[in-house]
Amino acid sequence: MLQYGRFEAVHKSQLEALGLPAHLWQVLYKKLSSDTFDIGDYVAFGERDNSESSSVAEGLTEHSLCLNVDQLEAGGNVFLVDHAWTTSIDQIIENLDRVPGLLERMEKLTGTYYSLAGSTEMVSAGSLDSEIEANVSTVASMAGVSEERARDLLVSVNGCLIDAIMAAEDEGKEATPGQNTLQEQIIQQLGGSEALGGGKSLQWRTRRYDCTQYALDGGDQPDAIEVSVPLGPGSSARDVKCTFGPKHLTVSVRGSCVVDGGLPGEVRVDDCTWAVEDGMLTITLVKRVADTWSELILGEKHVNPFELRKHLTRVSGELWRFFQGYDCM
Repeated sequence: MLQYGRFEAVHKSQLEALGLPAHLWQVLYKKLSSDTFDIGDYVAFGERDNSESSSVAEGLTEHSLCLNVDQLEAGGNVFLVDHAWTTSIDQIIENLDRVPGLLERMEKLTGTYYSLAGSTEMVSAGSLDSEIEANVSTVASMAGVSEERARDLLVSVNGCLIDAIMAAEDEGKEATPGQNTLQEQIIQQLGGSEALGGGKSLQWRTRRYDCTQYALDGGDQPDAIEVSVPLGPGSSARDVKCTFGPKHLTVSVRGSCVVDGGLPGEVRVDDCTWAVEDGMLTITLVKRVADTWSELILGEKHVNPFELRKHLTRVSGELWRFFQGYDCM
């Protein structure tokens, strides 16, 4: 462990950004040095009855911290909160995109929602300016840049905390092969494959699955469609029930319905297949008549990959705001 003088020199900007009073810095240092997690000696975590409350999102439980001692002076102590889950920004975004139900739960937690009619709800100029100023110190401390540079980065990415940190870290670096591949995939999904089917898109996304149409024998019209449904880690074929009908598809995972609706055309039921590998369910439908479908299930809602990626980044930014670093109370 660093000596206190070195600890203060290294972490001063973070401590100031957290708003921790200077007289508690040595207290924090001692607790970090000895892994002292003593908040349980002072408070208890209590659950509230929110059955009649309209302020708590459905499915969430409201909790509060209750004192275990007679008195706890404001600014009189600092406590460490141990992490139950540690991850990276990229992992957060990937998990939000691929773990079933996680994005919906985190949207409720952060109050950040994606509109199928457009992108994430826009904020007013005034609230955006306030959000940028609130994040300047965090970006400066996390990315090791000046507050002026942090503010410029936040302005350039429309106030997104995660994008600003990643932009600061990526300055002067060339894009990695993985980043290039992701960009190419998104561009392709947005209309890079329009040669078949009279200009209709051969790929699209919904909130629950991805679709790709293709020609089995290299013909001019796509006669098959591949559906990719993320199941999450640890999933197997035992968790899936898939039922094919001539013009209907039903998919359930662990008893929960994922897909259930009519198809825009007939399929050859005996030629349709499904398989599970590495947490992904892959369904292959073979059309009775080669044609380009504009949707898999009649009436389904598509999402724009670019806008969805921005939304995932914004949700992860809200989560990062709550969970980054260590928390001081």
